[in-house]
Amino acid sequence: MAASDKTLGLLHEKLARVLDLMLEPQNVEYPYDTLKKDGDGNRIIETRVRVEYPSAAVLAVAAKVLKDNNITATIESDEKLSALRDKLQKRGRITDDDVKEAIKAAGNAMLQ
Repeated sequence: MAASDKTLGLLHEKLARVLDLMLEPQNVEYPYDTLKKDGDGNRIIETRVRVEYPSAAVLAVAAKVLKDNNITATIESDEKLSALRDKLQKRGRITDDDVKEAIKAAGNAMLQ
């Protein structure tokens, strides 16, 4: 039995929302042993925070969703991609084609 268009649409929407959340860097608390002891001789454990970024797997899934839905980006119409291109070109080693190829290889966007 095939899923209805409505069911597939809801699934697509949920996937997009989950991916959107997963693409944001997350502050993660973790215990840190200070190697110090308190007055009773107990080790002092502090809580620290580190930033975790999306995994390559999450980025690959997001890129595939974009590709499968024909969501594309062009350097000329995207301010952030254009700024990246300009920054890399100032280093004198990168061309527009290099930037396009790198973005495709990373799976971040399909360029037209």
